Order: sequence, then C-alpha cells, then structure tokens
Amino acid sequence: KLCLEFSPESFSQSLHVSIEQWRRDQRTAVWLHIAVEHAHLISTAKQLGFHLHHASDDTIVMNYWLKEDLPNRIPQYASHQVGVSGCVIRHDTNEVLVTKDRHKLPIWKFPGGLSDHAEDIADTAVREVREETGIEADFKSVLTFRQQHHQPGTFDRSDLYVVCRMEAKTHTINLCEHEVLQCRWMGIKELANAPDTTPLSRRVADLLIQGLSDGFKSVDITVEEFDSVYPGLTYKLFHRPLLAPRSKSSRKEPAELDSIADAYV
Repeated sequence: KLCLEFSPESFSQSLHVSIEQWRRDQRTAVWLHIAVEHAHLISTAKQLGFHLHHASDDTIVMNYWLKEDLPNRIPQYASHQVGVSGCVIRHDTNEVLVTKDRHKLPIWKFPGGLSDHAEDIADTAVREVREETGIEADFKSVLTFRQQHHQPGTFDRSDLYVVCRMEAKTHTINLCEHEVLQCRWMGIKELANAPDTTPLSRRVADLLIQGLSDGFKSVDITVEEFDSVYPGLTYKLFHRPLLAPRSKSSRKEPAELDSIADAYV
C-alpha cells in the first residue's frame, strides 16, 4: 500500500529511514512485499541492500538481513521441486504401465509430472497417470524416491522424484498425444531387463518382483495422515510398515495439540 504513495526517490528516502529505525530496534531481518505493478521499485530496494527472495503472480518478495556481525540465516526459497510418477500394476497380467515422452528422451518410464501447489503426492500420481494415459488407478504406497541436483530444466532447483505403487482400475489406454509418444503395458520382468529404460525404472521393477514374491510390505513405504501441532492442519507421514500394531499414543488428541502449539508461540 505504501508503494502507491511513493516515487522511487521518496521510496528510497523512506526505506532508508526505516532501515535505520529497524537497526535501532535490533531487528534481525525484514521482508518487503512489492506488488508487480510497482516492480520499478525493486532496483531502489536492491540499492539499499535488499535481496530478491521469491515472486508469485502478483508479488515480489525481498529481504534484508540486518545483523551485519552474524551470518545471514534467511533460508533460500524452494530449494527443491517435487516430481511424482505412478508405477501402475496390472495384477491379472503382471504388467506395469510405461510411457515414452514426446518431448524428452525416448526411453520407457512411468507416467508422471510435477506436483501442483498444495497437492498431495498420492493425488499427483493419480492425476498424472490419468492425464497422460487415460488409465484410472488407486494409490497404494511409495516405492522409492530420488534426489538429484543440477538437473537440466529445473530452474537451478534440486529435484525430488517420488515413485508410487498403484493398482489399475481400468486397462484401456487413451494416451495424451501432446505429451506422450508411446504408452503400453509391459511385463515387469521385461522392464527389469529393458535396454531402453533407466536404472531407476529397472530398480523399481526389481522392487515389484520382490513385492509380488514376498508381499509388498517388504518394499512399501506407507503413508498415514496425522494431526499437526498447528490447530486445524494435518500432514502426511511416510515410513516403512510397522511390524507391531500402532499404539494409541501415535496420534495426538486435540487437547494435546493445543498445548503443544501454545508451547511453540
């Protein structure tokens, strides 16, 4: 709102006075939100020591670390992007759903893509499988995930890629021709030995072979929803299956959550 009243010159003067006041107040760091229609003020703020942190559709966010005698502890914004793929099993034939991307390397892989903002991993897997192949499938577990740095096309962010085990509800493929070059059901053992795939896909095929032989509890990473310490919020917890029944104390009651949240304030 203040930006509406300032020219770059008056904005610079006011911001300089504010910085000096924040120092006297012994503030550690300050944040500056600039509406995109006032983006011309970014250079003014940068000249005074502010740094770009991130941007959304309508706001640019900058910060200023005021403690010159201490190292800057403001975390970088969004150090990772999250990709999710669905390893869809067809139990009647022991086959998995694989695709070849139209615009990337022509290798067999599992259908998938990036998670949308505030989208659960399981929901991303279901959506991406449906969008790319027309197959409806149920999420069952996480099989594995990959962390990779310096991957091309990630805007200098690190990449987390989660592979989900899914079970097919439909079998007729209706691929998205804009994104997918080929799509087919492939035998799991065939994928484990395929030359035109990735080490990740071959390892997942090995996990499926073990799961079908010894039971999927031997390979699954399960997911369970818990109440957050912040009232009204929940989170998903991923871990190997428990060998013993879950204890009653593994979930907090609302009264306990309130007391824990108060301790954080």
